[in-house]
Amino acid sequence: MILASFGQILLGIIVFVFVLGSIIAIHEGGHFFFARKANVLCREYAFGMGPILWKKKKGETLYTLRAFPIGGFCAIAGEVLEDDPLKENKKVRLEIVDDIVKNIYIDIDNVKYKDLPLHEIVNYDIFDEKETGNLFVVVKDGEKEIEYKVDPQAFIYEKKIEYQIAPYNRTLNSKTKRERAMVMFGGSLMNILLAIFVFFIAGLIQGFPNTSSNTITNVDEYSPIYYATNVDDFTDAGLRNGDEIIFLRTNNLSIQKEVDTWVDLREFMDSFSTDLTSSSIIITYLRDGVEYDAIMSPQYVLYNAGISSNYLSNVPGEVARVSTFSGNSGDNSQIKEGDIIRAIDGAYINSWKEIYNAIYNNLEGDPMTIIIDKANYRVDSEGALLDEDYIKTSISGKPVFIESYTTDVSIEIRPYPNALLEAQPSITGDEFARGVVLLGVAPEYSFSLGQSGLYALKQTKNGVLMIFRTLNLLFASEKVNVSDLSGPVGIFSLLTVISTQGFAMVLFWLGILSINIGLLNLLPIPALDGGRLVFLGYEAVTKRKPNQKVETVLITITMTLLMGLMLYVTFNDIIGLFK
Repeated sequence: MILASFGQILLGIIVFVFVLGSIIAIHEGGHFFFARKANVLCREYAFGMGPILWKKKKGETLYTLRAFPIGGFCAIAGEVLEDDPLKENKKVRLEIVDDIVKNIYIDIDNVKYKDLPLHEIVNYDIFDEKETGNLFVVVKDGEKEIEYKVDPQAFIYEKKIEYQIAPYNRTLNSKTKRERAMVMFGGSLMNILLAIFVFFIAGLIQGFPNTSSNTITNVDEYSPIYYATNVDDFTDAGLRNGDEIIFLRTNNLSIQKEVDTWVDLREFMDSFSTDLTSSSIIITYLRDGVEYDAIMSPQYVLYNAGISSNYLSNVPGEVARVSTFSGNSGDNSQIKEGDIIRAIDGAYINSWKEIYNAIYNNLEGDPMTIIIDKANYRVDSEGALLDEDYIKTSISGKPVFIESYTTDVSIEIRPYPNALLEAQPSITGDEFARGVVLLGVAPEYSFSLGQSGLYALKQTKNGVLMIFRTLNLLFASEKVNVSDLSGPVGIFSLLTVISTQGFAMVLFWLGILSINIGLLNLLPIPALDGGRLVFLGYEAVTKRKPNQKVETVLITITMTLLMGLMLYVTFNDIIGLFK
C-alpha cells in the first residue's frame, strides 16, 4: 500500500509538472512570440520561479529553468517602469571597444572589473526616448569631457544582476497599440490554442461511440447479472463483448423499448431515470444467434452528492463509493463507503431508485437529513455520531460515555447546487449532470479525425462557458465563495487522481486548466494581462498614455493582493488534505 501510494504520488508529481509546465510555457511563449515579432527586447524567458537551475543565452534572450515549476515569466522590456541605473551612480567602470561602450559596470568595487578604468559620468542618454538613434555617455577625463557612443545592446552589471539596456524603440511602450495589445493577449491566445490541440489529441485517443450499432464492446467487470435464461452454466451468464442488445424493459413493464441502435438504449435509460416505479431492468440480447434474457440492477451515480450505488450488493441503499467534499458549497463528509441509507427527509427508502430521485431533484443544494445505518460506528448516549479522532482524543484524555451501535444515525448532507454543477467540466462534452444511471456497458468506439476536431471545439466552448459560470457563482451565489477555489496544492491533488485514469484524461484536464489560466489572465486587474489591455483601452479613448508610475503602483498593489489570495487558497487546500 505504501509503495502504491508513493508510486501514485510520484506519478502525480510528473503529471503536475507536465500539465502546469505545458500551460506556463505556452502562455509565456505567446507573449514572447508577439514581443519578438514587434521587435521588443525580451531579456529572459523563464520556466519556473526561484533560483536558476539551468540557463542558456541565445541571441538577446536568456532561457532559464528555475527551481519551482509553479510559474514562469517572459521579461519584456518596458512592460513595467524601468529604473534608470545611472541616476544614482555617477561613477562607473566602462568597457570601451573602438570608442563604443559595450558594458557599464555599476559594481565598481568588484575585483573582477578592477582592471577597467573608473569614469565619472557628466551626462548620458541610454534610453533615447525621442528616438534620435544616439545613445551616449559623457565622462570626465581630467579637465576634459569625452563623449562615447553606447552600443544599443550594451549590458549593465550591478551587484547581483546583469541585464541588457533597452533603448526606447526596443521597449513595449514604443510600439503601436495593436502590437502592444497582441503582446498582452498573446499568452491567453496560445492557452486557447493549446486547449484546442490537446482536446483534439484526447479525442483521437479515446475515439467516439458508434451510436448506429447495438453491439457491446466493453462490459464493466462490476456489472453483474442477477438472473439469466437459456444458460446451462451460470458462469456464462451476463453480457459479454460482442453481444447485441435487442430489447429492454423494466421489471414492472412500465417501460419497454426495442433496441436497434445505441440511441435507443440511451432513450430507454433516460426514461428509466425518471420513472419512479421500477428498480431493475430486463435485458434481451443475442449471442451467436441465440436469444437470452438477463435481469440486473443498474448503478446509480449522484454527482451532486458524490455517492454511487453498489452493483454487487443486494442491500437497498448501500453506498459503494464516496467522493468526499466539504465546504460552503456542499458537504457529504459524514457519509462513508458501506453506509446504508434508510431514510431521506423523513421518507423511508426501499431502493436506490428512491435515493437517486430524492437527491437528484435537490436543485438548490439544500440541506437534507439522512438516516444512515452506521454499523460498528461510535455514537454518544444520545445517538449522535462521534468522529474517530474525537474518540481517540477523548479516550486518551478524559473518559467519556461511548457506546457501539448497529442502529440508525441521523446525519446531514448538502449536495452541490445545480448552478455549481453547470460550471464543472465534462470529458464527454455533454451537458452537465446531477446524476446518471449506468448499465455498465459501452458501444463500439472508432477513430475519427472529423469528430475529434468537433470534439476539440465543443470542449473549448464548454471550458470558456465554465469560467463565466464560475465567476457568476462567485459574485451571485451565497453557496460559493473564495474558499471553494483551488490553488497549486488543490490542482496537484486533482492531477494525482487524474494521473491514474489514462493519458486522454490528463490531456482533457490540461485543456481545461489551460483555458482557466488563459481566460483568468484576461480579467481587468492591473497585475494581469487583462488589466494591461484596459490601460490600452484608456489610451485609445483619451488619446494619451496612462501615467506609467501610476500604472506600476496599481500593478504592484494588485499583484500583492493576488499573492495574498493565492496564499489563502493554498492554505485552504492544505487544510482540505487533512479533512
